[in-house]
Amino acid sequence: MESFFALVGLGFGTLVSAGILVVILWSIFWKGWALWVASKENSKLWFFVLLIVNTFGILEIIYIFVFSKNKKDNSPYKGIFSRKNIVKNEGEGENIKEAEVEKKDTGTHEEPNS
Repeated sequence: MESFFALVGLGFGTLVSAGILVVILWSIFWKGWALWVASKENSKLWFFVLLIVNTFGILEIIYIFVFSKNKKDNSPYKGIFSRKNIVKNEGEGENIKEAEVEKKDTGTHEEPNS
């Protein structure tokens, strides 16, 4: 096996460095996601525990899938780019603008229709 690494030009130090890089990227991903979920749920205690304690993603994974309130909706990208979400938000914005114009014209304080 050692001759294979010598042929490819990879030494033991290179493999260790690559392994450390993989562990760091793994840890950053899970820590970021767990911190995002904790902040979204306004859980200050979990946020600071996850920020300070480094468990290489283990505590973060447990928090996301066991202790968080919304276990199904914990993806930070869920629904952001869906066409349905974009159309819904655009439509709401137009209704609010129209209602504000009506308020200025008539002087009434009616709420926009949802």
